[in-house]
Amino acid sequence: MVRERGAFGQGFFLAWAINMALTSREARENRRIQIELRRMLFDLPVWLRRPLKRGSSPLAHVPAYESWYLALASSSDYSAFWKNPACSIEEHMDTYPGVPTFLISSWYGIDAWGNFQKFRRMSERAEGRIRLLCGPWVHDIGFGEISTAGEVDFGRSAALSINDEQLKWFDYWLKDLDSGVATEPPIRMFVMGSARGGGLTPDLGRLSHGGSWASASDWPPPDSQDLILYLQSDNSLRPSLPAPESPPTVYSFDPNAPVPTVGSAMPPVPGNWSAGGSRILDGGPYDQRGRTELAFCHDSLPLDSRSDLIAFRSEALAEAVEVTGDVEILLWVMTDCRDTDFTARLIDEYPPSDDYPNGFAMNLLDCIVRLRYRERNESAELAEPDQVYSIALEPKSISNIFAPGHRIRLDVSSSNFPQFDVNPNSGCPLGAPSDVIQARNTIFHDASRPSYIKLPTQT
Repeated sequence: MVRERGAFGQGFFLAWAINMALTSREARENRRIQIELRRMLFDLPVWLRRPLKRGSSPLAHVPAYESWYLALASSSDYSAFWKNPACSIEEHMDTYPGVPTFLISSWYGIDAWGNFQKFRRMSERAEGRIRLLCGPWVHDIGFGEISTAGEVDFGRSAALSINDEQLKWFDYWLKDLDSGVATEPPIRMFVMGSARGGGLTPDLGRLSHGGSWASASDWPPPDSQDLILYLQSDNSLRPSLPAPESPPTVYSFDPNAPVPTVGSAMPPVPGNWSAGGSRILDGGPYDQRGRTELAFCHDSLPLDSRSDLIAFRSEALAEAVEVTGDVEILLWVMTDCRDTDFTARLIDEYPPSDDYPNGFAMNLLDCIVRLRYRERNESAELAEPDQVYSIALEPKSISNIFAPGHRIRLDVSSSNFPQFDVNPNSGCPLGAPSDVIQARNTIFHDASRPSYIKLPTQT
């Protein structure tokens, strides 16, 4: 949640630090500090566009939270700072006791992939005692209790009583009551979408994507079959390898004009309103177009109309495709700078309809890699300009049915702001002031350097 392959979850954590500072003793005892911190929240878009320096903001009035935020922003290497038990579950998983554990997560809830990994590791020592529930929700107020997320409605069945689910678990393990837990499958997940597709939800103005609950005995589901779609020079996604001489895709990435975050798996920013009533960061699925009510959108055009975002699409599907499991993305890339970012976002692209004349591009998952951390090393290694690298982005867990007529779409770019901080491309220490350099970035897709997305499908 804090960092993904070197990129920092800036939009959420700066707002979180300010909101927590407002609860501090210093703020409670000094109204002037309260006013300055609230003004900082009001001006959050301005503060997000510059690295925060110690003593330069109202957070300096609450040194504990200022130091905490600056440590998150600047500790980019996977050092002892991150390896302590409070931060890195993975490092300490083998010390977890084999007690019955109920994991609850969601596809738009920041931690789906992490919870599935915990399920796998913990099941090795506590077989039969680990359960995982994953729904289509956002990690926010009403988690699990409502059927909508972002601009999408998943149907009434998507809403559960999380309290009831927890009580069933505790009744069985703590009171020896037959609550049904013993006969339930270890994984219960919400499969988003349906083979019929969707449309407008009456009275709510949301896309009716639908979905249903399913179960699995393990993760990834043992009957998965990999569908590999290769990026092509004509911006298509096809199951065939690209041609040997397929030309690469080249674009310019200007850190001063980053791709805005429109929907994400991050929670909505605490105090998600800034100057002029604009929002900072929304969680959940959204149609991938600009919105002037979002602080970092300057128009309402589709995001794929930008020159620095390359959308790769499959053909319109002749039949439904269910993708359930961990999605893998591999890119062959090059930059003319010492460092830059590469982002990828998987999208279920609806065709035009009466309800949505321009279609609806529903974000499913996104990932990012900062090139200096391309090898998953604990410490950074800056890139050599104009050298080709193969980068595997972090896998992400998902379950979604792409309906007939829909397209599987992969958006590739170099920024996703403010969900993640913007790379200045200079190679400077992260979180520190730096000159901003425009990068010339390249994606290769030829037979010897095939970029692809691997989708685990169900028959």
